[in-house]
Amino acid sequence: MPASAAGKIAHERLVAFLSPEERERFRACGCFYVTSNTGRTWRLGPRVVGLVSDSAWMDSTYCIHFADSLLPHEDCVLALALLLATDEARFLSIAHRW
Repeated sequence: MPASAAGKIAHERLVAFLSPEERERFRACGCFYVTSNTGRTWRLGPRVVGLVSDSAWMDSTYCIHFADSLLPHEDCVLALALLLATDEARFLSIAHRW
């Protein structure tokens, strides 16, 4: 859990967003899965976002950074999860595939 007050609030907000199953996964490995508005599955981890294939492997990985580097990490991850859930095309238009 983050040490700063903002980090703690961001962590609580992210955990509240997750389903019980994803909450447990996040606590165990720092990642969770989101289904986008196109129905594809994405894995959000500490420093990478990955498109998950039918075989549960990440087909491709993406990185995306927020202009405000002072935002707590959990707020950035939650924003990415919401973006993917509602507008995968927009995410793909701004993320860097590697």
